[in-house]
Amino acid sequence: MEPTSSATSSPSDGPSSQAQLQCRVEKLQDDLVSVTFSGNWQHPHDELDSVVEQLSTAKTISLAATDDFVWSQQFAAKLYQLVQNTIHDDVAFNYDNLPKSLRSLMRVALAVAPLKEDDDESSLTTLRRQFFDFIERVGCHTIYQVMFIGDIALATGRLAIGKSDFRVREFTTAAAQSGPNALGIICFTSLLVGIILAYLGLVQFKAFGAQIYIANLVSIGMVREMGALITSIVMAGRTGAAFAAQLGTMKIREEIDALHTTGINTTDYLVLPRLLALFITLPMLALAANICGIFGGLLVALAEGLTARLYLSRVISVATLDDLFIGMIKAFTFAALVGVASCQSGMRCGNDAEAVGDATTRAVVLSIVYIIMADAVINILANLI
Repeated sequence: MEPTSSATSSPSDGPSSQAQLQCRVEKLQDDLVSVTFSGNWQHPHDELDSVVEQLSTAKTISLAATDDFVWSQQFAAKLYQLVQNTIHDDVAFNYDNLPKSLRSLMRVALAVAPLKEDDDESSLTTLRRQFFDFIERVGCHTIYQVMFIGDIALATGRLAIGKSDFRVREFTTAAAQSGPNALGIICFTSLLVGIILAYLGLVQFKAFGAQIYIANLVSIGMVREMGALITSIVMAGRTGAAFAAQLGTMKIREEIDALHTTGINTTDYLVLPRLLALFITLPMLALAANICGIFGGLLVALAEGLTARLYLSRVISVATLDDLFIGMIKAFTFAALVGVASCQSGMRCGNDAEAVGDATTRAVVLSIVYIIMADAVINILANLI
């Protein structure tokens, strides 16, 4: 233990004499040893280190001091090290015959657990525990996700046979929030993405005098990939977060519990309208994103001296229905994933205000992760088929 400023500095419970220091070790019984300190021990000495060898067989050690004993913080630190080095062997110490101030200091020091450096075994144990905790969290989340999707499937079945608690007003409100209200930000973002794609290709195409291929890159990139991807990411951060916050707020206000009490199925009443609204509006927004992205490429083409007619004719000849079909499959898939992630996060929200923020963050993060994973899978399957 390193001495601290809170400990008594150079205390003295005996006469301040310069008597020669002495450490007397007496074996009282087979496993009982008495250690008596006398003289001036204000400075660290090697004599205290030699005491350890004489205590190897002791199970109980009694520490005492004579009247002429003088000690310091340095002595207390070395005595603490002595105790710490032997206490792991189940050795009992008796401090009753030490000076009161030293006895109090030792008891306070030993009451605090010593800091241990992490060794390889403890680090490995910690990593193993963290790994299994991660697996457990993933497993629990997967089970809840499957159950939630099952509830949505059952709710869809009830809606199909006309026995659902589905409310058209909830659907229209969610559709307006995720459709027309989001059109402006989607178009603006997609326009910029189209410009970015055009200039990205222009760096290479211009070196070969093939600026017309800007139309190829922008049209295929937007229709097949970027239109649905950018739209879904923006919707995850805008509409998905809003859905999670709405449901989370209803959860902490106990409105969802009230719906359960009145016999209303919350999946039919709250989740399904929002999910269907996203499922319908997001692909439509993706089509608008494709148009705006292609228009952004047109602006770059005009700046490079190409005509609008040449650019648009190239776009029509390059972008096929297969590309549009793949883009729409992505849009519908992303819409379902964003809706499931956001509604699930909101329904699993805790019961305090902080939990609403956590649910919103979780909804956005899960949505983006699901989108990227699904995008990769669809691209792989599209190239294999």
